[in-house]
Amino acid sequence: VTFWVSCRPYFYERLEDKTLLVFDECVEMKFWKPEDFDAFVEQSLREKDDCGVIKQRINKVRESMKSLINRPLFATIILFIAENNDIDVVQDEYELIELFLDEWMDRESKDKKIVFDRESSYEHMRKVALDMYLGKHPTFVKELQVFRDLLLMPRRNGSIQQFYHREFLVYFIVNAMIDAALNHPEKIAW
Repeated sequence: VTFWVSCRPYFYERLEDKTLLVFDECVEMKFWKPEDFDAFVEQSLREKDDCGVIKQRINKVRESMKSLINRPLFATIILFIAENNDIDVVQDEYELIELFLDEWMDRESKDKKIVFDRESSYEHMRKVALDMYLGKHPTFVKELQVFRDLLLMPRRNGSIQQFYHREFLVYFIVNAMIDAALNHPEKIAW
């Protein structure tokens, strides 16, 4: 059985030696350098026919995404968007996640003939993110396949391996706050 455990460097530095002995191997993950991002793109596009077009899309907005390509999650998202559509200038990670979700829902709708109601999908994702941070057990709606794909690993031996990336959860919490402030002030708990 293999367990992957991650923690912030400052927390790791506070761990005692006897705690670290529990683990067979410790690997330090660092931000990517531009060369690492380039190598990732090359490796990912190696056998794609339209790799030149995808690289052009990425290079067109590379300067505006400089702070995002050094983070593997966002590098993966950028590549996904570039493979599926043109990319516009993106100011920050929230814009990038929103663009990614739009592209993802569009692709899932085309591939699986599922129609996503963006507002109800977002409402469900906001609820799960808030439930995660408030310590409640999240509930999943089977029809929202896009959300399950984003946050759940495939079933193995009948159990669901859940994966909640902090960046997505934070995005949906911020999204819930903005939505409440603009449209539903009664949802804001003072």
